[in-house]
Amino acid sequence: MIEYSERKILIVDDIPENLQVVANTLESEGYQLRFAEDGESALEAVSGEQIDLILLDIMMPGMDGFEVCARIKANPETYEIPIIFITAKADTDSIIKGFRAGGVDYVTKPFQVEELRARVNTHLRLRSRELELEQLNGAKDHFLSILSHDLKIPMRSVRSFLDLMIEEFEQMSIAELRENLRLLNHSAASFDSLVQNLLGYSSIQAGIASFHPDVLELAPIAEEIVTLFTSDAAPKALQWSLEIPEQSSILADLEMTQSILRNLIANAIKYCEIGGTIRISAQPDDTELVICVEDDGCGIGEEQLATLFTLNREVKKIGSRGELTSGMGLLLAKECVERHSGRIWIESTPNVGTRVFFTLPNM
Repeated sequence: MIEYSERKILIVDDIPENLQVVANTLESEGYQLRFAEDGESALEAVSGEQIDLILLDIMMPGMDGFEVCARIKANPETYEIPIIFITAKADTDSIIKGFRAGGVDYVTKPFQVEELRARVNTHLRLRSRELELEQLNGAKDHFLSILSHDLKIPMRSVRSFLDLMIEEFEQMSIAELRENLRLLNHSAASFDSLVQNLLGYSSIQAGIASFHPDVLELAPIAEEIVTLFTSDAAPKALQWSLEIPEQSSILADLEMTQSILRNLIANAIKYCEIGGTIRISAQPDDTELVICVEDDGCGIGEEQLATLFTLNREVKKIGSRGELTSGMGLLLAKECVERHSGRIWIESTPNVGTRVFFTLPNM
């Protein structure tokens, strides 16, 4: 939802006194107001910045409000801006002409203060809903692209290894069979991890994920997950460093806490350089525990860092040995953290490393 302080309204009227009346009516609502005294200035204003709503006078010298509206609606970059006509005319022909030009509503002079506020608020709320739906549709489209594309990658690997083993089984040595089975197992594990993240993310979004917070000790949970990832870290000869105080009690859901750590540690392994170290630490801070998963890997640039928690992003980060990632693990971790009313953020420097912080309620 767009915050009031961020909503920008363009008021277009050739009479300065009218501009002042509208401004006096709306400024108490906290909007950012912009002004134009003719059609040309109005067109320049909407092309120069993002406008959320236009209050447009009809009767102006030169280019009238109908033409201004038509030009705004003819521009693909501005046609979605809602336009409310301001008019001294209340005749049916003018109202119909305004709607045909692309207006969404009208108010008549002299203004009724409450009516003007109500109409402006209504159309800003509608515009906010439209923008939210656009974002949700973009997220949905990307989610479906993950299902249709990213799931195929590990499955293709599984099929390829199986085809190779079937075709060349008689010629393979025990060592070759063992290596292919190892690679097959790795591909199957990647497939399973992605499926679990997709199911976990979708269940939280749908509001059906179970959530049962209990008093937990973080240290043994982290130690258990590190043990699970020992074989994954072995090919890169990674080292582990756990700096979690023995008494690090949290009030959290066990499965979600495990999911957060699994996904963040899996990412750290992907991006860590050979021989690097993965550090997991925790520090109490007032009513929460600040937990950090750190690697000294390839790092993330500022531009990509800003998109990591958005589902509809297109850029995908490749691991230090070419590992692919859909980004779903990080998104699931974020959802799990926020389900606990916690925070998650990332600090990273290219070619130095990355630190992912998140908070959970402590006891």
